[in-house]
Amino acid sequence: YINLLAEKQNIAEEVLIFGDDSYVLGAHNKKILNDIMGAYNPETDVISVVGCSTGTTKITNGNAALAIGRANRVKEALLYSGIAHDKIFDEGCWSPTANSTPFPNRGVVITVKRGVKNG
Repeated sequence: YINLLAEKQNIAEEVLIFGDDSYVLGAHNKKILNDIMGAYNPETDVISVVGCSTGTTKITNGNAALAIGRANRVKEALLYSGIAHDKIFDEGCWSPTANSTPFPNRGVVITVKRGVKNG
């Protein structure tokens, strides 16, 4: 699906920050998620969800589990709000070293992407 996303331009992007070792979306992140959905057009758009976890963790298989779990939690909220499953592209990024990726240490980057018209 990388090619599909590369052919689209970013319409809106937000970063949702989670607590240490947490999958809890929380009221603040729910509001941000709700706000970004105002830019979403089901006819033309897809949503990229990248869950992230870098640095130390107390959870077994911690960073991978947290990154994927956070992405899944956001995807679940999007599905619940009525976004079609085939419009959501989710993935995770993780590392045992904090600040080792261009993504947030404990967060999810959510991006609304729209097709670029040719000619």
